[in-house]
Amino acid sequence: MSLRILEASFESIFSRIFATSFGSELSYIFAKSDRERASKMTEEKEKLLIGQLDSLKNKNLSDFAKIYDNSEPKDVAKILEKIDSKDASKILKLMSKKKAGKVLDVISTERAAEIMRQGSLR
Repeated sequence: MSLRILEASFESIFSRIFATSFGSELSYIFAKSDRERASKMTEEKEKLLIGQLDSLKNKNLSDFAKIYDNSEPKDVAKILEKIDSKDASKILKLMSKKKAGKVLDVISTERAAEIMRQGSLR
């Protein structure tokens, strides 16, 4: 056999061995890379959605604070007694200080303390 025929045979055999041995590994590596990229994109989208949701919630709390600023303190107190302490704290912070103080005067002492604790944690 000539040297060229041997080289061609060797290359043919080597490529088949390489393709079967390393082909599946390369496929796995590329597939893993694709999964990691997709996972990262999903995490980024999730963070973006959470940020948008937080922003929307803060806008809603701000809108409620404006409404409550024009309401009777006893009526606002009734509402703040029933909602989450963190949200109540955020709303009071967004209200005028004078009105927020009047609302806190009407809320039960325990509830006012709880709301104030939540406000100090932020």
